[in-house]
Amino acid sequence: MLVVTPEPKPREGLLGYMLRITEANGYDSPWHIYRHAGLEQGEMNTACLSAHKLAGVLGQDVARIEAMSYTRTSDEGDTTYQIAGHDLGSGLMTRPFRLAQQGLCPLCAQESGYVDVFWDLRIATACPFHGCQALMQCPTCLSPLRQFRPAPLICKCGTDLASAPMEAASAGEVDLMKVLYARLHDERTILENTTTGLPIDHLLELPLRSLMVHLFRLGAFVLNEPYGKVPAQDSVLAVANLLSDWPNGLSTFLRGEMAKRNPDETSFLKFYNRFYQQFVKSGRRRSGQELPWIRQAFLDFGVREWNGAAVDARLVAQTEEKKKRLNRHELASVLGVSAGTLSKWMRAGMIDETMYVRTGSRRYGFDSDNLKAAANSEGTVDILETRAAAAYLGIPVSALQFLKENCLLGARDPRLQRRGYFRLDLERVRQQLLDKAQLISTGTFPAPESVLVLGRFLKLSHPRDKTIKGQLLAAILTGEVHPLGRHDDRISSILIKKSDLDCLRDQKLINQAAIRRSPPHQGRQHKPENANARTTLQHMSTHSIG
Repeated sequence: MLVVTPEPKPREGLLGYMLRITEANGYDSPWHIYRHAGLEQGEMNTACLSAHKLAGVLGQDVARIEAMSYTRTSDEGDTTYQIAGHDLGSGLMTRPFRLAQQGLCPLCAQESGYVDVFWDLRIATACPFHGCQALMQCPTCLSPLRQFRPAPLICKCGTDLASAPMEAASAGEVDLMKVLYARLHDERTILENTTTGLPIDHLLELPLRSLMVHLFRLGAFVLNEPYGKVPAQDSVLAVANLLSDWPNGLSTFLRGEMAKRNPDETSFLKFYNRFYQQFVKSGRRRSGQELPWIRQAFLDFGVREWNGAAVDARLVAQTEEKKKRLNRHELASVLGVSAGTLSKWMRAGMIDETMYVRTGSRRYGFDSDNLKAAANSEGTVDILETRAAAAYLGIPVSALQFLKENCLLGARDPRLQRRGYFRLDLERVRQQLLDKAQLISTGTFPAPESVLVLGRFLKLSHPRDKTIKGQLLAAILTGEVHPLGRHDDRISSILIKKSDLDCLRDQKLINQAAIRRSPPHQGRQHKPENANARTTLQHMSTHSIG
């Protein structure tokens, strides 16, 4: 174990944390720490730094280092990439991280004492707080900043990076960085002083990975370069200009392209075919790639400025009157959930599906006007990412996801569901759990050999059945398990009979055995997703959230 191991900061990146530990222990490079942790040479400059290996030499909890790391491994052994709780997919084709060459704002690092995880993103080219360009190379030796240096603000040549001259960034670039920072850290207050008219609400609706991909795609298109080949700085500047004073920035770009038009070119979509194919055209193959607000602005431009020439009438009609009904696939996409989760909500009666008639055919749909009205009725809400939500309740992520999958945790109106958890809904679940357990005095503590302290079980136990923690919380919420009481206003203080937990485990074994004995066709019809799925749904009418 190292001599000095400072605690990680809440918004600190793993690479920056390793530099801070390097400085605290007097090393000239994190390489010494990596070697001591048993990392291979090929692992040291990648996004796959082993949290388990590092935790051993840092004296930190593995879960804490895993939360800072850039990979996460599911219970099935699948590895995906992440940053600050945001899912970045199963591959690095989009090149989200800045690994070989690092960047930072020395002013921020001086003020906070650490390097924000924001600077681990390749798209982070300017400081959203100080309005300066990212420092990417040493002003003395002119070498690119690498992670193998003595400290966050010391180059390998010994230069103090805190004294490096900083170049001002453009207003559009700074505002775009504010949007990215707000999306990464869920901090909208930073957006109060934006001045360049970016479509902020539209950008923030995108998951972080999609936001970065679309910005790079738009930047590459404006520069007429292949996606992935444009330097991040050039791409960000180009897309900042395109999105400024929205939608006028896009109109200015399209108008500039129109100057190249030949007199005999009358087809709007044919002339702008590349832009149409990449950012406007819809279809199943492009699901998740569409940006409806760009589509709307593009077609509005065509109607307004294509000199009266033909613009596809069907597309124009779609912009003038928005689609009133959403099918299941579209609604699942809007809510940010899988089709399976949406079907489960419908079976539980949490979403009403109405039948309507269009063009002589019978179809099912969801009223988009009602969806909008429900969203407006909520106003501004506070949404937490998965790990932050689990920490808020003080329960494991797996237990949190179990409650959500079984409709015991979700939005008051599921149509408002996002890729996260409403703080108000989390607070409601917390209060329901507390209401199930009466407050008792310390002197009435039951016999310890027969009692389970919920907090200790959730935090310290490692059962083979990964869903048992979620099942126990669900059983408390639905009234199948009756707590003995609690000593304070924390979920962790709730007391449970050990026999109740044993009963839950036994019931699951019985259910699994019944499934194995049933004929194949019966097993497919009746196999629950987990031991308590059927019981949970039976209690939805009286115990579901909302």
